Amino acid sequence: MMNEIIDDATILQKNVQLLLGEVRALRKEKDVLEHKIGRLEQELDELKQRKNDLQRILDLNTLQAALTKKEDISELRGRITEMIKELNKAIYYLEQNG
Repeated sequence: MMNEIIDDATILQKNVQLLLGEVRALRKEKDVLEHKIGRLEQELDELKQRKNDLQRILDLNTLQAALTKKEDISELRGRITEMIKELNKAIYYLEQNG
């Protein structure tokens, strides 16, 4: 009976040692994953900042383009007038040859 108790205690001790090894491995893995999470969070923050910067640049470019178009209304009118003349020529040609 005493030998059985010693055998059971030895088995329990080995199981505890195995579990302790697994716990240590899991803690190391947890530390590695927490480090990766921290790095990814930092990268995410940097990407958000870059996105915001790019959005500001895009907004400024859009505003600049709108202002440029507003300043060039006479040029736009001239181009529209030329297009109308070309369309009128095409219509006349089609009417004559159609």
